[in-house]
Parts: sequence; structure tokens; C-alpha cells
Amino acid sequence: MSLDYIVWETSRENSDRGIGLKSTQYIRRFISIVILALLSACGGGSGSAQPDATGPIDINGGGVKGPLANAIVTVYTFDSAQPGLRGAVVDSGTTNASAAITGLALPFPVSPPYIMEFTSDIDTIDISTGAAPVIGTMRTVITQALLDTGEPIYATPLTTMAVDIAIANSTTTTSDVSFEAALAVAADQVVSTLGFGMSSDIDIFDTPALFDSTTDTKLEQEDVATYRSAVEALTAIVYQMKQRSAGRSVSAVLTELSLDLSDGIIDATVAAAPSEIFTSTTLDVLAQIPATLPIPNTSPVQTVSDVQTILVGEAAITGIATSTTELATGGSLTTITSPAQANPDIDGDLVLNVNDAFPENGAETVDTDGDGIGDNADPDD
Repeated sequence: MSLDYIVWETSRENSDRGIGLKSTQYIRRFISIVILALLSACGGGSGSAQPDATGPIDINGGGVKGPLANAIVTVYTFDSAQPGLRGAVVDSGTTNASAAITGLALPFPVSPPYIMEFTSDIDTIDISTGAAPVIGTMRTVITQALLDTGEPIYATPLTTMAVDIAIANSTTTTSDVSFEAALAVAADQVVSTLGFGMSSDIDIFDTPALFDSTTDTKLEQEDVATYRSAVEALTAIVYQMKQRSAGRSVSAVLTELSLDLSDGIIDATVAAAPSEIFTSTTLDVLAQIPATLPIPNTSPVQTVSDVQTILVGEAAITGIATSTTELATGGSLTTITSPAQANPDIDGDLVLNVNDAFPENGAETVDTDGDGIGDNADPDD
């Protein structure tokens, strides 16, 4: 309904009631103010700070193991009828010398989820090592929830595994809603096995694996360091597995590991058959202490325990405005890592390790009052 119509109708009614033109002009001015206020509150009007709801949405972020410079970035529609659930190409871009996505936008109308994939070519480098990436392909999913945050979106080896597990456990009739639900379960499986002690508070799809403009507090930087430690530890383990699998790429081993975990446990079995890439003996690499794992292609050799130093060094290349002074001077940031687990539910109580306050006690899963005693045994929980 237009403003002119509202005023005309008001004027007609006022005339019927004997109210003069001057009063009608006041009413018109009042109605105009109210409507402008409502438009402003809803994001409309020339003074609105809200983004254009009908324009393309720029995608920021990157692929991290470590940060990939000069990589190719492609966004696909979600299509349950296509292999890998990847439909038509929505847009493509690249990462620049600072490993940031450039030239990539989602056209209006936006219809998530989308699958975003990073691939490497001869020009792609890992800026943390200065060498070609150890993992050449990584994936993540762009959801409406991530778009709503307006924050950068990153793909890592952990998001890649979660996406591949969700795809493996999907059928041709999968809806986008059920796929996102499967993705959440897959993320918990990955963190429960290859999160190396990472807290469930860290969302692998939302938490950056490098310092950026959103990580300006110590707590946020601790989450980044913990997540990045898991990224580097997983990559180191997969790299070792690749060395025992002649002719296979690290990306191929990572994909096989995802398919192995998709049935509920890492046991060198894929689709009820022995894996063609690695054996149960190969899986002894999971028992290593992650902090001691050497990061591939670093010279001199760095280990996962050096992640804090690596993150600070990267910040100088990525050009972030966030201060890392505390970390650069030794800081107090620490990360806690523990060996990987082949079973995402160690105690078999149907609660995945990452969500289980007592992952090795099948009788307890919750500690409401945080006193170290499970609710089932705690008289004052």
C-alpha cells in the first residue's frame, strides 16, 4: 500500500468527519515519518547500513593447510542427483598471494547449502612452507548459518573429511536439510577421532584455522591454535600413511580415511571390504603424540608443537590487522593435544567422544555441575 493511498484514504475520512486540510497535512507528515522509521528498522531507506538483499554476496576466507595462495576456488550448487552432491558451478575465483579468496560471489537469489572446493595447480603454494601444498584438494560447505555471520569461510582437511563422510552417508534422495544434519554428525565423528583432544566448542566449519580479522581476543586465538594443531596433526598422519601407500596422493589417502570413518569406525575397511590404500597395520600412526609430529615440507623441520610460531609468522604474510604481540613474545597461549582415536565412541554408549564428558565410561556422559563426577553417580548434580 502506497503512502499517497494511505493519505488519500485518511483525508477522505477526515473530510467526512469535518477535519480540515491543515490537520490532514500534519497527519501526512506523521505517517511519512512513521513509514521511514519502519523502512530504516527493516534495513530499507537510503541511510540503511544493511547489505543489498538483492545483490551478490562476496565470499571471503580461504583453504588452510597452511594457507593456500594462488589456489582455484569453485562453488557448486547442492544437487542430490549428482555425484558428490555437486551440481552446477555457481561461481569460481582464486586465492591471492595472501591466501585470501578473491573474485568469488554468490548471485541473487542465494540458495544454500553450497559445496565450496579448493584445488591446486602448479602455481599454488602453502605460504607456511613456501612449497606446493601437501593436500591439493579441500572442501567445505557454505550454509545459511555461515552466511548470516558474515564472517570468512574456510576449508581444511577436517572440513574435507566431514563433507566426504556426509556425502558417503547420503543417497540420491537426500534433501539439503538432511544433508546439513548429516554434516553435523560427520563433523562430530571427525573431531571425536581426529580432533586430537579438540573441544566440542570449536566448530570446524566456523572457526578459522589461521588468525584473521575476527580473531582479536586471546580466547579466539587459542581456538585457532587448537584447531590448527589438529589440522597439522591430521595432515602429518595422512602424509605418513601416504608414504606407506606407493603411488597414492595425500588427498587420495585423506578421502579413503573419510570413507573408512563413514561406517562408524576407522578400521581399514571401506564399504565392508578391506581398504585398497592402507591396512590396519598402517593405522598404528594414529597412536603418535600429536605435538611431536613433523609438519611436512618444513625446513628446518617444525612439529605440531610449533603451531603458535607458525601462526604468528603467517600473520605477517596474510596482513591481518589483529595483534599477535602476546604470542610473538612467547605469550601464554597453549594447546592441548592427545592421540587420535580410531573409534569415535570409545565406551560404546552411543554418545560420540567429543560430546561425552566421560568418553571412556559407558555409564556416564554428562557432568552438569562440573565436579568431575558423572550425573548418574553424583548425588548433587
